[in-house]
Amino acid sequence: MDEVEFVNGQIRLRQDPSNAVVIRDVLQASGETKLETDTSATPNMLKQGTHSMHSHNAVFVEVEVDEEFGTVHVTRVLNAVAAGRILNPKTARSQVLGSIVWGISMALMEETIMDHQFGRYMNHNYSEYHIPVQADINDIEVLFVEEEDDVVNPLG
Repeated sequence: MDEVEFVNGQIRLRQDPSNAVVIRDVLQASGETKLETDTSATPNMLKQGTHSMHSHNAVFVEVEVDEEFGTVHVTRVLNAVAAGRILNPKTARSQVLGSIVWGISMALMEETIMDHQFGRYMNHNYSEYHIPVQADINDIEVLFVEEEDDVVNPLG
């Protein structure tokens, strides 16, 4: 198995990359409908044991405050994220956008009202739970910091 590698939908020889076969053609010729394999991965404990592995980001928010009404309106958000190699930028961006919207909602719209006489929550169901709508969310920009982390796993 060490003599071949799987690259861009092909099986090819490591020593002679020009000698390659398309995996789809192999499946069609053999009559198989799928290709399965088992593998295992072991963490690199020498490196991982001495490193802290976390993704991180920096969020910058521009807000407008209406002092008369006491309202805060988020006008622009920039989130720079360092999370290793991003394999699917579209879904990763969507996940970050969702977290930004959730953060705006949590910071500006969530409120727990207590009945101090009886020590109970007054709004303990979804009927009074406010979530942001399109008018509440403005310009959001997501930047992924290019980085490769060979300590956490071989994908980086």
